[in-house]
Amino acid sequence: MSDKRRSDCDVTAIMRPFLEKMIGDLNPDSSTSWNLHAAVVEPVEKILIQIVLQRTRNNKVRAARMLGMHRNTLYKKIEDLKIDS
Repeated sequence: MSDKRRSDCDVTAIMRPFLEKMIGDLNPDSSTSWNLHAAVVEPVEKILIQIVLQRTRNNKVRAARMLGMHRNTLYKKIEDLKIDS
C-alpha cells in the first residue's frame, strides 16, 4: 500500500476511541479474565479477511498476497475464524 493510501486510512484514529470506550468501563483490579486481545483482534481479522476474499472473488492466493501472509496461513485463519469461503 502506498504511503498516500496509508495516510487516508488511519486505523489507529478510528479504533482508539472505540477501544478506549470499550476498556474504560472495565475494572483492571477485577479477577475476571477479559481476554481483550481475542475480543478485539479476532473480529477485526475476520472482517478484514472476508472483505479481501470478496474483493479477490475468493481467490485465496491473491487474498493471501493482499493480506501479506502465506496462503497456508490464510487457509488456517479461514478455518479457525469459521469464515465461509
